[in-house]
Order: sequence, then structure tokens, then C-alpha cells
Amino acid sequence: MNDDAVWDAFATLAGTFAAGYSPAIPVIYSGTGGEPPDEGIWIECKYFPNRTLQYGVKASEVISLRGFCQAMVCNRPGAGLNPSMDVVRDLIAYFDTGTVLGPAYVSRPPYVSAVIEEPARVKLPITIPYAAHGSR
Repeated sequence: MNDDAVWDAFATLAGTFAAGYSPAIPVIYSGTGGEPPDEGIWIECKYFPNRTLQYGVKASEVISLRGFCQAMVCNRPGAGLNPSMDVVRDLIAYFDTGTVLGPAYVSRPPYVSAVIEEPARVKLPITIPYAAHGSR
């Protein structure tokens, strides 16, 4: 059980979610250097693993992975928030509590944070907390 498996599962599910729209919503994954489209909505995915907790003295003892994944629904300035909010609501429902992320699961309801306004984009960040318990 490791953090990489959580990120891989999240990235796969985010891509599946985005492909369900017509036309499909582009997804940009952290560290890939992807370019957003010139217009329309896109999703930027990031991953924030937290410290792994180990219970016991041996390396084979039970561990706990915790952290969060973040999907930012983005649009260009001037497009308004309503189209993005529709995607935000769908994304929150898609990653409902209990959704499996590889060895982990969504541990609390996902939530949207304050709007982030940048010169070239407006972002609505959705935080998706996860947890996993098992052995190494």
C-alpha cells in the first residue's frame, strides 16, 4: 500500500468523470505540463499526500495513509461561475464518501473552497479527503 496507488486511482477516476461529458472536459494532471484549452471548462488535478502513520515498531505493522486530492474546475475570466458550478456539483457527487481510490477511500464529503481568480483563469478548488489503513 502506497501513496502512488492513490494518485493513480484518483487520476484514472478524474479522467473517467471528465470523459462522461460531451464534449469531454480536458484534464490536466500536476507535473505533466499540460496546456489548458483556449476556451471552455477544464479540470486541473493535484495530489497532497500527508505523513504516513505507522502503528507498531516493525516495518510490517499497520499503517495509515491520509491526505487529499484536489480537482480544480477552471474556466476563463468573464465566462461566469454557473457553468463551472454545474461541473463542481457533479464532481462532488462522483467522489462521494466511500469512493475507492486504489488502497484508500474518500473519507469525508468533498467540498469546494473559495474561488481563485487569476489573470488567465478562474478556479473552483474541490478538496477530496482520503484515508487508508493496512500493512506495508
